[in-house]
Amino acid sequence: MSLFERNVRQLPLGCCVADDVQLAVIEPTGADYAEPPVASAVMGAGFDSLRPRLKTSPTPARAANVFLPGDLPVVGPAVDQARIEAYVGEAMARLAAGTAVANGVVLAVEPLRRAESNVLNSVREAAAFVRERGIADARVLADLYHMQEEGEDLGALDDSADLLAHTHVADSGRTPPGQGDWDLEGFLERLRTVGYTGACSIECIWSDFAAEAPAAVAHMRSVAERAGWGVSARDGHQD
Repeated sequence: MSLFERNVRQLPLGCCVADDVQLAVIEPTGADYAEPPVASAVMGAGFDSLRPRLKTSPTPARAANVFLPGDLPVVGPAVDQARIEAYVGEAMARLAAGTAVANGVVLAVEPLRRAESNVLNSVREAAAFVRERGIADARVLADLYHMQEEGEDLGALDDSADLLAHTHVADSGRTPPGQGDWDLEGFLERLRTVGYTGACSIECIWSDFAAEAPAAVAHMRSVAERAGWGVSARDGHQD
């Protein structure tokens, strides 16, 4: 390994998982971490089986997504503040018990495409929301799928570089990386050039998780290297 290679910044690559079965699939793939959904996996009945697996897995949970369930409104006339506070307290307790997420937790606001949300539909909009309100501990998540759906250019990563804490990727049609034609390399290269220091998770629609996830992780490792990033040597190869 050359001095140049040792100084290349590394991009932790993870994969969103729904349960302990999917966690077992990605453990041997070289993924650096798992990303479970809070609303269903952490707050669901399956957490009792997922928690011990997360504690001992070589692929720990370093991020979590979908913090709020769809039936828990946080704006509008149907807001139930007591229910929100109870949910948040329980969710954070479970995260602390089963994952590393709650240790030094960073809250990242993820903008979603208009078909899924009527607020915060772009990275720039989410960054402006955080800045204008002076939310010191909040950051922003950039999801390539939602950016593509909203027609948001990669310049949004430049404009929000100081707030970017996490990223998601999928390929065209929200397929697993490697099955479409989106410029994943360009996305990762832009992140590198703006000084990004976070991680990147695969979040897509799977036809067969067990068959597709290992190839998707391998593809993203290759893409990251072509984009100038270093990747971990968990699968045994040197970077």
